[in-house]
Amino acid sequence: MTKNPEVRNLIRLLGHEQIERQLQGNELLQILGYDFLKIASGGDLKGADFGLQAPLGRVDFSGCDLKGASFEGANLQDANFDRSHLERAAFDMANLEGATFIDAQMYGADLSDTLLMDADFTGADVREVNWWQSWGGPNDQ
Repeated sequence: MTKNPEVRNLIRLLGHEQIERQLQGNELLQILGYDFLKIASGGDLKGADFGLQAPLGRVDFSGCDLKGASFEGANLQDANFDRSHLERAAFDMANLEGATFIDAQMYGADLSDTLLMDADFTGADVREVNWWQSWGGPNDQ
């Protein structure tokens, strides 16, 4: 999915802390080669790999097809996944604090070991979701 693997490798070598100080959300996605028009218009991002421990907070993924996408270890605080298709997506070890998943299709998604404080799953299909060791989500009583 990344148009420029050299840039992606450079970001990994530098470490996400340095990148996070300079870039946020959509700017980092642009550097990694993701098409913002696709994201903004609910585009097809099936199988995309966003798992870079990237600062993707406040990114609007609403209505996108993200089936099988990987967000492992990503910072997705306050991201919008409303009405998105997230079947079998991997969010393990991600920060989803304040993220919204209203009416999202999440069948079989992996939310293990995630931070879910103030995340909103209203109307989401969460059948077969793996909540193992997640904290602050709907499985906490």
